[in-house]
This record gives sequence, C-alpha cells and structure tokens, in this order.
Amino acid sequence: MLKGIDINQKIEFVSKEDTSEPKTVFIFVPLSGADTIGMSGIFEGGMAKLTGKAIVDFLDKCIVEIKNFEGETDKIKIISSLTTGVISELVTQASEINNLKAQETKN
Repeated sequence: MLKGIDINQKIEFVSKEDTSEPKTVFIFVPLSGADTIGMSGIFEGGMAKLTGKAIVDFLDKCIVEIKNFEGETDKIKIISSLTTGVISELVTQASEINNLKAQETKN
C-alpha cells in the first residue's frame, strides 16, 4: 500500500552558526510530489542542480516560516541576506527532508 507525503509535517531547524539568543528558527515542510515535479527544471540526471535564484526559490518553497530573525520580515529577503554557510545548511536540510539525491550548489 502506498503512503503519501505528510505535507503538514513541520520540521524546525537552527543553524549551527547561530550563537545568539533567541535562536532563529527555520520551519520546513516536505514538498509534495507535485511541487517536486513542478521544480523539475532544477533536476539533472536525478540530482538537484541549484544555482543562483533556484536556491532561493527552492528554500522559499521548503521554508514556511522563520522565527526570531532580527529586522527583515519578508522570507525571500531574509533568505537572500543569509551567509553562504547558512544557505548551504538550509539547502542540505531541505534536501534531506525531501529525500533528494546529492546536490551541487553554486553562488
């Protein structure tokens, strides 16, 4: 028997680079199969190939909320303002949640 993806599941993630209190918490949800297919342009040979804007778009779909970020409230602006190290952590977390094969990220 098949079982669908629980798209209502929420996973909290804190960057290892966040040493302040309160911690900034990124809330992830798994992508539905339809969402993953809709992003098919980022896949090549079964692997996610994320570059530039595709990274931000991928994280925008996977992250539904960001708690305790000082200043900006717009999710895309927050993601775009993060360091390369934090963005890399977020892409890794999103890929693990969505069972994607190894990816290549470039800035």
